[in-house]
Amino acid sequence: MNYADLKKELDHVDHLVNEMNRIAPAGDSANILVRGELSGLLLVAMCAIYENMVKQIMIEYADSIHCDFSYYIESKHKRLSSKITRSDLEGYLKLFSLNKEKAFKKELARAQKYLSNIHPNEKYQPLLDWRHSYAHSRTPLTTIEEAYKHHRYAKIMLYAFNRAIECP
Repeated sequence: MNYADLKKELDHVDHLVNEMNRIAPAGDSANILVRGELSGLLLVAMCAIYENMVKQIMIEYADSIHCDFSYYIESKHKRLSSKITRSDLEGYLKLFSLNKEKAFKKELARAQKYLSNIHPNEKYQPLLDWRHSYAHSRTPLTTIEEAYKHHRYAKIMLYAFNRAIECP
């Protein structure tokens, strides 16, 4: 997937956070409950964006190989859940080739060096867990601010997945 297209999709989270802060400013104590609900909705939206990007990346790559392959990938992964873990991402890449899975792991290790030894998955996995909790029990476990901070690291998982799928 083109980097600019991936970035545009992920930038939608920035837009959502800005709008949430405009509608229900953090400094106003009257917004505490609604901001809790908004944090849950933000998590649902973020994870849906991640799911859609993973599908789109795989389909576009498969389409570059052959249209039948693209159709197969699209059909096989039609019902991906929005709880796509790191091991799921590794498994998807392994279906294409072992080199792609290795490239993904290398990309994440490289990113970890630049992130003061914080592995992107340390921030990605909690987003999935918090989304799951909110979606199934309407219990917000985080704030808009914390979810957004995690997203800034977590999106590196998608950039790494995209780079890895393109490697030979």
